[in-house]
Amino acid sequence: MIRRATLENVLRMAEVFSKAMGLKDAEGATEAFRTAIRFGMCLVAEDGEIMGTACLTPYTKVAWVGGVAVRPELQGRGIGRALVIRLLNLVRFPTVRLDATEVGKHLYRKLGFSEEYRTVTYDLSWVHPTHVETVEGLEDWMLELDKEAFGDDRSALLETSGGIALKAERGFGVLSRGLLGQVVAEDEGSAEAVIRGAVALGARYLVAPSYRSGFLESIGAREVYRCTRMSLGRHREASGLLYGIYGYMFG
Repeated sequence: MIRRATLENVLRMAEVFSKAMGLKDAEGATEAFRTAIRFGMCLVAEDGEIMGTACLTPYTKVAWVGGVAVRPELQGRGIGRALVIRLLNLVRFPTVRLDATEVGKHLYRKLGFSEEYRTVTYDLSWVHPTHVETVEGLEDWMLELDKEAFGDDRSALLETSGGIALKAERGFGVLSRGLLGQVVAEDEGSAEAVIRGAVALGARYLVAPSYRSGFLESIGAREVYRCTRMSLGRHREASGLLYGIYGYMFG
């Protein structure tokens, strides 16, 4: 049975997701599912217990798919495919985007998604830390810059992220539970200031578009994992402002 998930399900959903992705800590996944349910919708497949999960966050022009996972022992039975198809049938948007694993990429191709570029998880342990200014919440110019980089308005989501907002001269970022979320900047100097400042405050990882690999590796970041950015519907060119994404769940 496939049904809409509730907040009461987030712990089990995070457990399924963590096992499917080989994560040791389910805390980040738990909070991500909680946010996805509040701002969009999540589905679960169950047969006495939750077997698979999938979420969709609708913005204004773009819908984002994330949190697609199936218990390892049940993979290959069409559960993930059924969840994604149900999501796409429930919400109609001009553009649907996601970050696909190597396994998931083949499924999404069959559903009509096309590849844009790679998104890469970087370990920031070797990046030299420096000081950067922090602010109480995201400022209006930061939300506008994110809108330009992302191609849609997601202010309602970002303003409730609960992370530490980092401010450079012409860029910003958000740090939450060791993950440096979106880094949006008008130049490499501002992006570097945000990243180094985040490391000083405990940032361990950053997910960034692959076209920033040369810059990130030059300041000490090291690649640990890759996904593929894919889209269904209207295609959008990669943003020159983007140095780090909010996360695989929300883009």
